[in-house]
Amino acid sequence: MLKKLLSLPFIFVVLLSVACNTTQVDNKTIDYQNYPITEEIQVDSLSDFVNTINTYRKELIDEMSVVVGYSSMYMPIERPESLLSNMVADFTWKLGKEYCKENHLPYTVDASIINIGGLRKPLPEGEIILSDIYEISPFENKLYIVAMYGKDLRKLFDHITRSGGEGVGNIRLIADKETHKLKEAYINNEPLNDEKIYHIISIDYLISGGDGMVSFSKKIDEIDMNLKSRDALLEYVKQEHAANRPLTSRLDKRISYE
Repeated sequence: MLKKLLSLPFIFVVLLSVACNTTQVDNKTIDYQNYPITEEIQVDSLSDFVNTINTYRKELIDEMSVVVGYSSMYMPIERPESLLSNMVADFTWKLGKEYCKENHLPYTVDASIINIGGLRKPLPEGEIILSDIYEISPFENKLYIVAMYGKDLRKLFDHITRSGGEGVGNIRLIADKETHKLKEAYINNEPLNDEKIYHIISIDYLISGGDGMVSFSKKIDEIDMNLKSRDALLEYVKQEHAANRPLTSRLDKRISYE
C-alpha cells in the first residue's frame, strides 16, 4: 500500500539533503537523519518506508535525470532583478494572459509578481534536467490572478523596492537610490493609475501576505488557476525545448534605484 501512495517527486523532495539534524517540537529535542538517494540506505532496522525508498532509488534517479530543456546561458538569482527571476516573471505574466483568453474572461493579466526567495537555485547553462526544476522551485505554491486598485499596488511596489527588489513582469519601478522609496511605477509602459483596477498573477504565498506583501490583502477579487508555479515552470521549459528554443533572458532595469 505504501508503494502505491509514494510518488517519485515526493521521495526526491524528501531526500534532497544529506545531514543529521536536530529540531524542537513542544520544547522537546528530536534528532533525525536524512539519507542520500545516491547510496543504498543502511540502518539497523529497516522500516517499510526505507525499504520503499531503496526500491525506488534507481528509478527516481533515472526519472530526475531526464532532460526537459536547454538554456543558452547561466541564470543566477540576484536583486533587484536577475536573469532567472526575469525569465520566470515574464513567462508567468504571459501564462496569465493566455489563461484569461482561454477562459474568455473580460480582462487580461496586466503584470506578474513573484518572490526571488522562492527561487532556490540558479538555472544552469546547457541541458536542464527534471531535478533542476525541483531544486529551483521546491515549494508547492499555487498561481492566482488577483484584481487590485492602482493605489494599493503602489503600496505593494513601495514594499518591493524597499525590500531590495522581487521578480516582476511587465512592471517598471524606479526608487530613490538612498531611501529605496518608490518614486515612479509603470505597468505596460504607462504610469500606474491609482484609480484603475489591474489584474496581477502571483502565488498564494505572496497573496496571503508572505514576504511582507500585506498590501495584497486589499485585493478586490481573485481566481485560483489550479496550477502550481513549479508545474507551470516545468511545462514552459518543456514547450520551449520541444520548439527548439533554448531558454534565454535579459536584464532591463525593470527595478532601478536612481
